Amino acid sequence: MSLRPIPVPPVPEATARVARAVFRKGCLAMRVRDELGPLFCDEQFASAFPHRGGPALSPGQLAMVSVLQFAEGLTDRQAADAVRSRIDVKYCLGLELDDPGFNFSVLSEFRDRLIVHGLEEQVLDIMLERLSGLGLLRAGGRQRTDATHVLAAVRAVNRMEFVGETMRAALEALAATVPDWLADIAGQHPVWAKRYGARCDSYRMPKGDNAREEWARTVGEDGFALLEAAHAPTAPRWLREIPAVQVLRTAWVQQYHRDSEGVRWREGKDLPPGRIRILSPYDVQARYSVKRGAGWVGYKVHFSKVCEPDAPHVITNVATTDATVQDTEMTDQIHQSLQKRELLPAEHLVHCGYTSASLLVQARDDYHVNLLGPLRQGRFKVPAGASVRRSRLCMGSGLARHERNEAPVGRGDLQVASNHRSFDVPQVCHRLPDQVASLGQRGGTVAGGAAAAVPDPRRRRGVRHPFVAVLLVAASAVVGSAQSFAAIGQWAANAPQHALARLGRPRRRGTRRTGRAECRDNPPGHRHGLPRRPGRSDRSRSRRLGLAGHRRQGRSRLAARDHARRPYPCRDDGRWPDRQPAEGSRQDE
Repeated sequence: MSLRPIPVPPVPEATARVARAVFRKGCLAMRVRDELGPLFCDEQFASAFPHRGGPALSPGQLAMVSVLQFAEGLTDRQAADAVRSRIDVKYCLGLELDDPGFNFSVLSEFRDRLIVHGLEEQVLDIMLERLSGLGLLRAGGRQRTDATHVLAAVRAVNRMEFVGETMRAALEALAATVPDWLADIAGQHPVWAKRYGARCDSYRMPKGDNAREEWARTVGEDGFALLEAAHAPTAPRWLREIPAVQVLRTAWVQQYHRDSEGVRWREGKDLPPGRIRILSPYDVQARYSVKRGAGWVGYKVHFSKVCEPDAPHVITNVATTDATVQDTEMTDQIHQSLQKRELLPAEHLVHCGYTSASLLVQARDDYHVNLLGPLRQGRFKVPAGASVRRSRLCMGSGLARHERNEAPVGRGDLQVASNHRSFDVPQVCHRLPDQVASLGQRGGTVAGGAAAAVPDPRRRRGVRHPFVAVLLVAASAVVGSAQSFAAIGQWAANAPQHALARLGRPRRRGTRRTGRAECRDNPPGHRHGLPRRPGRSDRSRSRRLGLAGHRRQGRSRLAARDHARRPYPCRDDGRWPDRQPAEGSRQDE
């Protein structure tokens, strides 16, 4: 079909009168036409059509219908019916009221034509260019990217169904292409008509493991026999170029062994990786993947859109890959696409699948984009020769023990132990206390900084630490992924001494380790300072403590009550004054 460009028609008077009478406040399709005008014209898609042939439908109108179809989540049949019956769609396309529309199959043919000629992003680019020209879209601001799965239009089958259906698809393609040649080959194998005449289904397969293995071996022998006949010197050479025959050959290499002992299944590690394994003879690019506990066969699509509160939430980039491509492989490609469109954000919000140590630095240095997202647990590579702070973190229960020193590293010197597994963390994680402390520093001291201007809402009685230090410690804990008050307190209780001193909190005095906790010489009855007694669990200890942290029975309760009446004052530097424990209190050794 050839393209004969026609100008975009204006909205007919009758269509406009009826549409405005029905939709007095307007609707999406009408606002698109009124605010953006005609978005697409036929000349923009001229490269996808030949110069000869019958006249084709207007690609500009088909592109606009595709946009409305995606916005409302319609199928091809529903979108074609909307063009015939809906007044607002006719208004947007500039059609007369009696326009008959088109068949729904035209939409899928139009999309296939765009993909074949590499114009799949043409519609999105035209829309983004128009929105940018109107000032509705600009670089900077904040965008977010996320991925979702796309199901392939194929049936999910097991391995036995797959090899049987692949063999049947090859026979169907050969029957339509060279029926006489296939009749001669099928005459040598009369059981093929019965075995592969109907669709392969697990209900029709033999029962029992031995019978199923024998059936799979028989299908493998039939497939190798058909491939040998197609590659024989007497067969036409173009037979082996038929896509179904090529899929059969690739699938048999992936699923079967063939040697002097015969044909047998590939098992376990002999199978190819999922990234190259074919799962359906009708869609050779579909792959199996699992994300957030959900598995699917198909593809993965990555959407980037604007999330500014004062700007329209417009999709700025779309990238489609097979299901096995990791999200980290797409971060740089997404930034390249946004840079090409001149729509790079200032802040890019992503989930942990798109982040890594190198990607955080690369986004900042190469694209001037602040990539925001949690770091996933895994192994990160450190550039050779980089000078970083070596640290050992133990994150099993929120404890963090740092052992810092400056040293050039080659690969993997930054180690983190998490649940008896080790992985590397980026250098930026160890500089968080320094960066947060800079908010409250002026001239090398904590006092007098920006955080010091925040008024202290606490009562003077019972104050133990400077308010600036409390703010900075809380900020560091939140940046370090603390999501609750308990996590902030745990982070502060187990942070290294040098980090606390950097943040302005005084060093803990008399610290000692028992098990996995750090115990201090706290006042009697202080719940968080009670050391662990040997041979007793936390659960048994918690039963003996009241809500205020003191014991329910005995002399310790009286001592805790005496301490509650006489709280310790806090010195100016935030340290506990030297004071002996209350008489009669029992401290664990």
